[in-house]
Amino acid sequence: MGDPVGALIHTRNALAPDGSVMLVEPAAGDSVEENLNPIGRVFYAASTLICTPASQSQDVGLALGAQAGPARLIDVAQQAGFTSARVAARTPFNIVLELRQRRNGNPGSAERPIERRHTHCRSLAERRRSPISR
Repeated sequence: MGDPVGALIHTRNALAPDGSVMLVEPAAGDSVEENLNPIGRVFYAASTLICTPASQSQDVGLALGAQAGPARLIDVAQQAGFTSARVAARTPFNIVLELRQRRNGNPGSAERPIERRHTHCRSLAERRRSPISR
């Protein structure tokens, strides 16, 4: 996608006051080392051959990089005006971020501000194994 910030701004403007965006992206870490696994290697190849050139061929051409991890995705969400983000789910293939914005007149919202401590989030498989989630 050539203009992910613009796409998220458009989506944010269409949200209901209490709405959220569920952003589904290929699972990636924030560093190269986190992506050196069989799935990460496939995603790097696909991104290099398909995603990055397609993005750069468009008007804005932001090209988030070969793999955009949660920190980069949250940065894009902040640029688009979202005020809270969390990793809602993670699988070996995808990461799902929930993005929300605080609307004027809704100061009592229970949403969490955007934070960078996403690396401490547990995967779905880890949550299923946890005795707390049962």
